[in-house]
Amino acid sequence: MKRLLPIVVLLAATRAGAPPPISSFPSVILPSDGSEPPRNTRYWAFGRDAPPLSSIGVALTVNGSPVALEVAAHGCCLVRGTLATPLEAADTGLFTVSSPGGELSSSFVVYDHIDVLPPGLQDASVLDFAQGRLVIGVLGNDDHEVAGFLARAAGDDEVIGAAPPGYVLEAPAAALGCLDITAVDLAGNESAPAQVCAPAEGEGEGEGEGEGEGCACSQSTLAPGVLALAALYRRRRSPHRSRP
Repeated sequence: MKRLLPIVVLLAATRAGAPPPISSFPSVILPSDGSEPPRNTRYWAFGRDAPPLSSIGVALTVNGSPVALEVAAHGCCLVRGTLATPLEAADTGLFTVSSPGGELSSSFVVYDHIDVLPPGLQDASVLDFAQGRLVIGVLGNDDHEVAGFLARAAGDDEVIGAAPPGYVLEAPAAALGCLDITAVDLAGNESAPAQVCAPAEGEGEGEGEGEGEGCACSQSTLAPGVLALAALYRRRRSPHRSRP
């Protein structure tokens, strides 16, 4: 039975009403606690400024026995583990990631599904551009589960930004510098890329507009609620806010 789990990924409001950036590594690991990943799931750990792999512990047990993972780092904010062969349906797993910043664990039961279909990237829109960094709002869906979103310099293979569901995606970009954004599912399948670009010098810097004259940004349309959160995000980030 094919399960459709649309994931509205971006802009879960914080108490301040703004979409959160990812916090220090490890901040989120997947498969998540209590989930049912596909048999060919990969193992994901997100967090800002991940330390070198030599300082990160990644452990997986399946049905109570440890199994070896091939672990690789991708850019600033993502570590990904891969098993040599898929798990079996109803296998139980315990995934643990540790670093000097803390430790996270999750338990899961494997769903009887091999995921080969790529996810869909519904939207990738610039919310803010300041100090050479783009803040991007993203939406995606998958036939099983979206793992997160990746940013690469246009035409490059190197991941320079990564975020899981529920967070904004941040990545460095020079003025008029463009990024390729993809959604990726638990099995590592990626969507076709969508391109977003920083505004020209002096246009939109620190404002997050991303759609003014002279800007090569993506033209995807954000819903009113997302626009309101984007405005709150920019207001929270603004250095000129007056304090009561």
